[in-house]
Amino acid sequence: MTVLTCFGELLIDMLPNGSGGFDPIAGGAPANVAVGFRKLGGESRFIGGLSDDVFGQMLRKTVAEYQVDCQHLIAVPNSLTALAFVQLDAQGERRFSFYRHRTADLRFPPSELKAIQWPNNGIFHICSNTLTETDSAYTTLAMLVCARQNQQLISFDINLRLGLWNDVEELTDRIEQVFHFADVLKFSLEELEYMAASKAISNEDYLQWLFASFALSVVIVSNGGSAVQLHMRDFYREIPVPQINAVDTTGAGDSLVSGFFAKLSDISHQTQLAPTALLQDKHAVKEALKFAVLCGAFTCQSKGACPAMPTRKDIL
Repeated sequence: MTVLTCFGELLIDMLPNGSGGFDPIAGGAPANVAVGFRKLGGESRFIGGLSDDVFGQMLRKTVAEYQVDCQHLIAVPNSLTALAFVQLDAQGERRFSFYRHRTADLRFPPSELKAIQWPNNGIFHICSNTLTETDSAYTTLAMLVCARQNQQLISFDINLRLGLWNDVEELTDRIEQVFHFADVLKFSLEELEYMAASKAISNEDYLQWLFASFALSVVIVSNGGSAVQLHMRDFYREIPVPQINAVDTTGAGDSLVSGFFAKLSDISHQTQLAPTALLQDKHAVKEALKFAVLCGAFTCQSKGACPAMPTRKDIL
């Protein structure tokens, strides 16, 4: 069975409850992916730093309830839990306000890297929010080196949250350092436009530059309710998105990522081919993305990320 390992932030999404207040729900993009993959029947692990405050205790309990392996969820003394206050518009689209001072998600101890046992033919997934500060960026890059040395398929969701960056001037360089390791990239259209504009080129030219400069196999570009773009070398498809009434788009991209790798894992099991080998199979990748789009659409129809992620029964 393919094992998915996610690294990064596990935090509290404070979601509006309709009564003028907020309800705390477990979140954080890479943690959402780990939960989504597990709910779809896969085996997932989460690696990260966790506070011992009341929210940290809630998060550890929640991850355990979803049966995500958290043996590398490390308690970080004298730290806090990051909070993301979410505001939703009439279409369920989000705006975030982050509270992230001395938080555990940015303080994972690098000394813990040597304790990680990597699975055979596993998948390793990260997002950009651990790149926002210098120390956590170095830890993230060290984790990527370990994952590559242990033959993991590496997935990177750009997941830009500009308000988290102390120095936006560092953003493009740090993100593009990760491209040297990645097999699969996930952008929203807005993120692709931002990265292309940083080089003063079009989206199309930026995509061409990505494939010319790095050993990427797959680039996925989501765009809300519009078709999801699948880019491979000499291959392009658009995957239609179901028409739904979106309640909350929190976690939709994370659900898409977890669905993509859950389906790719299925195909790997059926064909006895490693996931990295399947990334060269256009049909397999397209089928995985079709399933992923259904997962993302399902998640948009309920509030919260982890609670709204589908099981197999919800999709099949």
